[in-house]
Amino acid sequence: ATHANLTMVPPTLCHSASSYQANKDNEDKLVVDSVQVETEVMRLYAVFDGHGGAECSDYMARNLASTLSESSSSCPPCQTEEAEKKGIKDAVRSCFALLDDRFLSQANIKPTTGSCALFACFYKHW
Repeated sequence: ATHANLTMVPPTLCHSASSYQANKDNEDKLVVDSVQVETEVMRLYAVFDGHGGAECSDYMARNLASTLSESSSSCPPCQTEEAEKKGIKDAVRSCFALLDDRFLSQANIKPTTGSCALFACFYKHW
């Protein structure tokens, strides 16, 4: 059998989510978004598990896409796939550091509020 006539079909990303409110006020936030990185689209999926209030998880969810877009726009053009992967990893690290710094610099935040994050991004074929 020959495989010369096979056509590559790009994978389709599907998602679904559900929520279970264990606290009086739900402190958890879900993000499904996308960011333009050069000529490609990066798909973002995140769950922020708020602690001690929803302020932090709300802030992170509201600002994730714009901050990642900001971080990735400062990546220099890459000549190799290896360098491009490193640039994306650096942009994600920078994004979360910026989110953390900016949230903590706000006035009137409760010192006990915070959030854990589960984050996945899909970019190109990686």
